[in-house]
Amino acid sequence: MGRMRLLLVSLMCVLLLLAYAGSLPATQIAWADMPPVGTQQFDVEQQFTHAIPMDEEAVPFGEGLPPCLSSQVQPRCYSPQQIRRAYQIEPLLNRGISGQGQTIVIIDFFQSPTVREDLRLFDQLFGLPEPSLTIYTPSGTVPFDSNDRAQRLAAIETNLDVQWAHAIAPGAAIALVLSRTEESDDVYAATKFAIEQHLGTVISQSFGISEAELPADFMQKEHALFVEARAQGISVFASSGDRGTLAPIYGGMPRRLQSFGTGVDFPASDPLVTGVGGTSLFLGPDGSYEGETVWSNLQGAPGGGFSRIFSRPAYQEGFVGTNTMRSVPDVAYVADPTTGVAVVTTIVPGHPMIIPLGGTSAGSPQWAAIAALGNQLAGRPLGFLNPSFYQIGRGPLYKETFHDITSGSNAYTLKTLQLSYTLPGYEAAPGWDPATGLGTPIATPLLLALASRHYPRHPARRMPLITAHKIGSIGCSRFPKLHRVKKQTIHHHHQSRWWLHNHKLQPKKHLSRTP
Repeated sequence: MGRMRLLLVSLMCVLLLLAYAGSLPATQIAWADMPPVGTQQFDVEQQFTHAIPMDEEAVPFGEGLPPCLSSQVQPRCYSPQQIRRAYQIEPLLNRGISGQGQTIVIIDFFQSPTVREDLRLFDQLFGLPEPSLTIYTPSGTVPFDSNDRAQRLAAIETNLDVQWAHAIAPGAAIALVLSRTEESDDVYAATKFAIEQHLGTVISQSFGISEAELPADFMQKEHALFVEARAQGISVFASSGDRGTLAPIYGGMPRRLQSFGTGVDFPASDPLVTGVGGTSLFLGPDGSYEGETVWSNLQGAPGGGFSRIFSRPAYQEGFVGTNTMRSVPDVAYVADPTTGVAVVTTIVPGHPMIIPLGGTSAGSPQWAAIAALGNQLAGRPLGFLNPSFYQIGRGPLYKETFHDITSGSNAYTLKTLQLSYTLPGYEAAPGWDPATGLGTPIATPLLLALASRHYPRHPARRMPLITAHKIGSIGCSRFPKLHRVKKQTIHHHHQSRWWLHNHKLQPKKHLSRTP
């Protein structure tokens, strides 16, 4: 299988302005939600436009907090306490439902050399307990190079994922599985390891890549892993992307944007994954919930729309009109960098900083953490959640368990040195929509409903996995056709057995684990 880079979902407003500089091999792809390669170049220090130097003497919580933690200051960066209150997570924590006995698995790229120390500072800042953090490197690691922009961004992403999974489920253990690089072979190995070793019952993936850029065999292999995850009772989440409906096509050397159209990102588009979209969140001075809209501004917009690869799963019937394809996202979470979350990073060695971050990458680990709370509350793994979410969306509990986002769209403005083009998005509407899915969580009643009611599992059936579709066009640009592949049908139970028998894990002596 050709080597191809998967894409990290953007981190914050300033990161969204950066281009991934330098030439990439023809089989590799630029960072997901950055401007196209070669169109803009900015000094890396612009990553820290809104950073606040962190004086260790100014912690713990309540002293020396950055101005963005005020709900009246732009850009906002909410604290764990504010997010917990906004999404009604706080009542669960007050009842002792903190994720105890659960493990949240986070899959990221490269490494963050300061992830433990930054987590310690984050915990001090916000008065959180010390978690159990175990780091796995199934394919080894690349020595950290602070001059490599890809590695720097991956380090910040890792901090965001770890800190905010811990913030929402402070009693849960965290298993951080690091892909050696962001190339597809390494990401597959990391995902395979996490599932085969059953490191935990919830998995977060804060990355994605346009379906149009992926070979069919990679999606088939990943889908087989998600089939096994479902069989093990694992809930899998992935961020939907930060480019609205945009699906770029790159080419040439150095790689540049060749054309663009509409589409969605994988793995969020896989029907066995819960895709997480994004909102702008508005809170009162005391952290009380005031409302949300679809995130859409100069920093980005949540990925959403309809797959060109996966057919509509049964659980989405009745939600997507006459469209016969899998639709994304399923749910949403705060993602707007101007109403984002506070993250501690020491990406500049010796200088810890607090940075307001955003992107749909912030939502995936927090939804995974909410699922971990649900597992503890139920006393069992809730497993694959999409059928239950949509069943709730059909009934009287919907308004009590989800914030239904009905304002805004995921329109996205693509800006390069050569053009500025706004791609129309999907409008929010009552109930499910392709901008924010079913909405954001009202966690306490949602988890009580999931834990106390029996939601029938989506029945195993034959699911058309890969289909060949002609990609549409937008403006004067056109996608090439996807490579046509023989239509393949996977029977879930048979595929699971075949996969378990034929994809054996490497001997543990080849694995690296950091307790």
